[in-house]
Amino acid sequence: MTSIPPGWYPDQHGTTRWWDGAQWTAATQPAQPAAAQPVQPTGPTQQQAEPAQPTEQQPVQSMPPAQPAQPVQPVQPAAASAAPTDPQAGAQDAGQYAAYPQAAYPQASEYPRVTPGTTGLTIWAWLVAFVPLVSTLAGAGYLSSLTGALASVDMSGLATGSPDEAVQALNGVFLNGSYWLVVLLGWLVYAAIVVFAFLDYRALARLGYVKPFHWAWAFIPGVGNIVYIIGRTVVVHRRGGKALGPLWAMIGVWAASFVVSSIAGAVLSAQLVQIFGNIGPQVGGY
Repeated sequence: MTSIPPGWYPDQHGTTRWWDGAQWTAATQPAQPAAAQPVQPTGPTQQQAEPAQPTEQQPVQSMPPAQPAQPVQPVQPAAASAAPTDPQAGAQDAGQYAAYPQAAYPQASEYPRVTPGTTGLTIWAWLVAFVPLVSTLAGAGYLSSLTGALASVDMSGLATGSPDEAVQALNGVFLNGSYWLVVLLGWLVYAAIVVFAFLDYRALARLGYVKPFHWAWAFIPGVGNIVYIIGRTVVVHRRGGKALGPLWAMIGVWAASFVVSSIAGAVLSAQLVQIFGNIGPQVGGY
């Protein structure tokens, strides 16, 4: 985990920029200038050292030699350790400085990154991805059981003018024990997804992920596991980890569920069309 104290750091534009301990700011100052070399004192020139010779026209008094020049003090560079007056003013987007070497510059992210190599995979994430498969298989088994049961339903009541008997017979086929078992399994799977999401959230926090994707998103009916798996994958990636496995597993489960449900539904629909097609001429000639 990178922890760099606030201070001035050189950037890619030839200036130094203020890092406030959590993000880059817009406060800049020129890079520290190199210290000026002191000027060596110079001695008196030959003209100054030698007294002027008097001429015949006008005698001239000799002049004392000039004093040597004082050495120039080197210019001290401006202190670069002072914080800007308002380091938060005009904060820039961290992505503008994404090209800085990560080893040399502070991380401009809202939350700290995990240690390189930290896994983002937990057993609970895999369970969140795979547990909906239980409902899919139970639903497919229920639909398959209907195809044989519908063949034994007495639909003659629709032709004799007593449809109540036929409706009761259909209710007995659809609302059987398998139906209620599928409903119960659906609620159990929903509860399991929420519990597994909570355990995964806690496991990620123990691995060093600060504020993982919240497990409460799993409460969304029907798509809670999809929202949670996608969200946790994005957050783990932003914190520096890798956890694409549960995401791909969830995509595979939902693809398989769609195919199985579509096939079972198509078979059941075809049988219903055939049943009502056979009794149609008897109840009105259609």
